[in-house]
Amino acid sequence: MQVKKYETRLTPGGVAYIAETGAYRADGRRQYQSPEMLVSFFEGIGIREMAEEYVYCACIDNRLHLIGCFEASHGSAAIAHFPIREILQKALLIGASAIAICHNHPSGDPTPSGLDLEGTKKLEDACGVIGISLIDHIIMPANSAWYFSFANEGLIGLSEKKEEIHDG
Repeated sequence: MQVKKYETRLTPGGVAYIAETGAYRADGRRQYQSPEMLVSFFEGIGIREMAEEYVYCACIDNRLHLIGCFEASHGSAAIAHFPIREILQKALLIGASAIAICHNHPSGDPTPSGLDLEGTKKLEDACGVIGISLIDHIIMPANSAWYFSFANEGLIGLSEKKEEIHDG
């Protein structure tokens, strides 16, 4: 089973909609319940090889199955923004109960910047308002097997979110 790839498109009348535009190679039947599983999925997209910063969002259902993924942002070699409104709009349209975001650091250093920390906090707060769990934010540097997981570092509660998702 593959995971659907989504993009936002416009109708001829200028109305935005979300379109399935392909698929990523992944097993949508697996439970994505650890940062390592998410890292494996995002590595399959090729995020470590990208020369500019990209932000991707994985959409997860209430059983922790990956149901879709989309590119949320494409920045420069040193920065990418977290478009909160667009991320949550697409996640809702896809039917996500939870999301995990990932972005790359072409510099090779997985350490989150101040903007990464601030953007993650704002996204987590916004997710809480609309009832979607942010289960992780993963930073993957170029040319390295290392990664930074906000959940592993206690900055986002992955294990707490798993309980919320299953109960909700």
